[in-house]
Amino acid sequence: MQIRVLLTSFFLCVSVCLFCTAQDDLVGCGGFVRSDYLSNFSRIKVNLYTKSGAVKYRSECAPNNGYFLIPLYDKGEYVLKVEPPEGWTFEPSEVALTVDGKTDLCSRGVDINFNHIGFSIYGQVYSTGCDSGPSGVTVSVTGPDGHSSQTETVEEGRFTVPGLAPGVYSIAASHPLWKMGQDVVKVEVEGDSASVPSGLTVLGYDVTGHVQSAGTPVAGVQLLLYSDSQTELDCPAPPSSPSPVTSDLDQPRCVTLSQDDGVFSFPALPPGRYTLVPHYRHEQIVFDVHPPRLGFSVANDSLYLQPSFEVQGFTVSGRVLFSQQGGGVGGAQVFVNGYLAATTDEEGSYTLSNITSGSYHLLVGINLKAMWRCVRAKFGNCY
Repeated sequence: MQIRVLLTSFFLCVSVCLFCTAQDDLVGCGGFVRSDYLSNFSRIKVNLYTKSGAVKYRSECAPNNGYFLIPLYDKGEYVLKVEPPEGWTFEPSEVALTVDGKTDLCSRGVDINFNHIGFSIYGQVYSTGCDSGPSGVTVSVTGPDGHSSQTETVEEGRFTVPGLAPGVYSIAASHPLWKMGQDVVKVEVEGDSASVPSGLTVLGYDVTGHVQSAGTPVAGVQLLLYSDSQTELDCPAPPSSPSPVTSDLDQPRCVTLSQDDGVFSFPALPPGRYTLVPHYRHEQIVFDVHPPRLGFSVANDSLYLQPSFEVQGFTVSGRVLFSQQGGGVGGAQVFVNGYLAATTDEEGSYTLSNITSGSYHLLVGINLKAMWRCVRAKFGNCY
């Protein structure tokens, strides 16, 4: 009987000592989430992570005052993070802890506080007719106090402006090269982050190219732009009867010319598929430009066209006449540097293609019977 009592007393003593040890090792990491804009803190959590990123403990803030408390039994390295709804900004957002049971903030019972400094405005800049947009657009946010801040769009045209107090904000998008649509939209921030409604749009992107001949810029080359999907474009209208005629394409939508440096540009083309046809004519000479057409696509960015257009030669037209006042000589053979290059039609007209820069000797051979008929007819057509 006495032995049983002693054993019971022993186990009771051991249990009491273990409980005391556990209480001595228990550390509480606590503090407050503070805000000038919130009255209910129940949507905010404060979580404790191990050094490797695993969740050690999750804590919800008290709705009325934002207080949190995390029990911690093990010493070591941890990270305490505030985890609010998307777009809410806190300073600090996390605190690194080395819990040693003596000198760290938790062991000393010091409050760890997280200060709410504002909400966010987030949104997206779109390309016209598309469900996404470009990166690199400057987004300016002006608050009710007149203070402005800026950010740039990232992938797909998305942007976020954090740390904003409640109020009405003006949002504007701009770019040094691209043509923008609606200039400014209004967004109200109340008790949460706010999204920008659709309206910030890039109407078109700059497309440039180059025309040269043996490395030298060529000015005055006409570039006709065709598109199956875009009917109204922000560029000069083409001539009423454009050349060359391209039977497999619709009417050109607009036209531009290469400048003295050989560069041509279309300042604001919306996303889509296009075809560009070069045409270069000077009096009776039509220059051969390669490639004869170039297909390209405009996406969410500026575009420099490759390859460059190259003026490789020209086409010369002329007529063989019986006299200055007479008709044309049909069937005449035109020799260039001793080689037969063309034969005149009934009007005496001929065309020499793929001519490059240089000196040429032209010789015309006329059938004697045709010449005799021309003599008899005096100033009639020769054939």
